[in-house]
Amino acid sequence: MRYNREKKELTFDEAKDKALRLLEFRSHSERELSDKLKRAGAKEEDIDEILEFCRNYGFLDDRKYAIAKAKDLKNLSELNDENRSLKSRLYQKDIDQSKLNRLESENRELKDLMSIKNSVSGSKQVVSEIIDRNYGSWDQEFVIDKGSSDGISDSMFVLSSGGVIGVVESIEKNSSKVKLLVEDTISSQHLTFKIESQGQSIFALLNGYDEKTGEFRLLQIGDPVEIKKGSLVSTSGLGKYKSSDLPLGTVASTQKASDQLGQEIRVKPKANLDVNRYVLLIGE
Repeated sequence: MRYNREKKELTFDEAKDKALRLLEFRSHSERELSDKLKRAGAKEEDIDEILEFCRNYGFLDDRKYAIAKAKDLKNLSELNDENRSLKSRLYQKDIDQSKLNRLESENRELKDLMSIKNSVSGSKQVVSEIIDRNYGSWDQEFVIDKGSSDGISDSMFVLSSGGVIGVVESIEKNSSKVKLLVEDTISSQHLTFKIESQGQSIFALLNGYDEKTGEFRLLQIGDPVEIKKGSLVSTSGLGKYKSSDLPLGTVASTQKASDQLGQEIRVKPKANLDVNRYVLLIGE
């Protein structure tokens, strides 16, 4: 059930006290103060007298009220501008930090490559920059800024920090295409790697890459040989690619090949497969 409660009519003193409390809290325009007093139950004639009283004592001044409001709006506008400027600076700071992180990563990458370069002798070595990489084949191939004019050949391995990640597939005068070892058809290259285990060298062909485990699959043909987990796997120097002892990774596991003679060797990559910008080419 709803009840209609009759609004209590304010006395003059009550209405005057109400007006002064409202003005004490904040400035009001005459119209705003009048409306509030009406809603509170003040009489029309009392409101006119109270407004006159407030004007005479300087409590109510529409001109000052308008100026104050304008200042408030100006301050609000300036605050909004300041907030936008701050957000812009913070955004730029994020961009600058991102650039710094990328440069630091590239610097580490170059240092690692130079360390490998200095540790290898007897082979041609060229540091190169990735200049083209398509999103659709990101983990399959990329193009570098060195070609035949720089002495690049299609018998060179490509390394990132840690070890081998690919081979040179085709060459132009000033650029070359690199095929990564994780590429689907890499087994057609007949790349032979060497496993050092228990004082002997065991040779196996690269047979693919398992995206789920992040491991290379090597196939050892013939009678299975015991290979210890953690054994070093490196380039053999056999076949087209003559550079030997370049690291590929370490043995993660071995098992009998399901549909072929010999055994499958799973290798955990030593190299950073998610190369950023620079690579090292080594070969004849």
